[in-house]
Amino acid sequence: MGRRRILIVDDELALRESLAGWLERDGYDVEMASGSKEALKRLKDARFDIFIVDVKMREISGIEILKQVNANYPNATVIMMTAYGSIDKAILAMKNKAYDYLLKPFDPIDLSLMIKKIFQEKENASKHRQAEEHVKNRTDNKRKVAQSKSVPVIFDDFPNKNQMLSTVSSTQKNSIDFEKKDLKIMLVDDEKRFILPLKKRLSKRGYDIITANNGMDALKKLKQTSVQVVFLDVVMPFMAGIETLIEIRNLYPNIEVIMLTGKASLEDAVKCLKYGAADYLMKPTDIEEIIQKAAATAAEEARPTVVQY
Repeated sequence: MGRRRILIVDDELALRESLAGWLERDGYDVEMASGSKEALKRLKDARFDIFIVDVKMREISGIEILKQVNANYPNATVIMMTAYGSIDKAILAMKNKAYDYLLKPFDPIDLSLMIKKIFQEKENASKHRQAEEHVKNRTDNKRKVAQSKSVPVIFDDFPNKNQMLSTVSSTQKNSIDFEKKDLKIMLVDDEKRFILPLKKRLSKRGYDIITANNGMDALKKLKQTSVQVVFLDVVMPFMAGIETLIEIRNLYPNIEVIMLTGKASLEDAVKCLKYGAADYLMKPTDIEEIIQKAAATAAEEARPTVVQY
């Protein structure tokens, strides 16, 4: 991997220089932008591997920079930071593919470890792409030889292009409108006074509803039946909601999970979305919002699968 480049975007000079000095000592090539307009100009002039962007700036919001980076540099990574702990902004950032959302002041050691992990992930992904390219080239060469000899050959040991595309598309859902009969929902919550009335109301609307009392119960039932969307409480006995989320996303990557909580926190919101949750909702939740979120989430592309934590 070549020179590792980082752009820090923040209108606070002291913070920019402090972070830049710290990361330069780690061996990175670090540049700074004092605001959104300067950052967007840098996007056109240079390539960066990682962007560290403040959410709140005078000109254009950091969220807009995040969207611009995603649109133009899909291989770049964006870390958002803020001194204002808004759960809604955190959810918005994570939904727009921010790698993480840091609350100022944060320990620069934690940032260093995060960036080291990001570059390791990038290196692993690059090796994986090279291996896939190697397999593709060998397959193409074998096919050319077979065609030149006019001998039919079965390539059992290498996946063909259609198989590869099929594998990729199998992790995605078509953006279609789910009918009630097609949408099966699991509600996971240890509070009966919340889960039972909600089940009753959704069932009356024609939805197929399964309930579970905790994370362990949910995983057991998922082995026996298939669902499209799981509404999962964050705080539960025996197995915490976030731990259950990670297990579901690893075991059943096509199942979408929406987290529910009666005690919202920025840290939990970021963690849940980082580990693959589709959304993070406050209880009590309106039934119309439940229905809307379930249908919209089931129609979205599957989120990346979490493999470790």
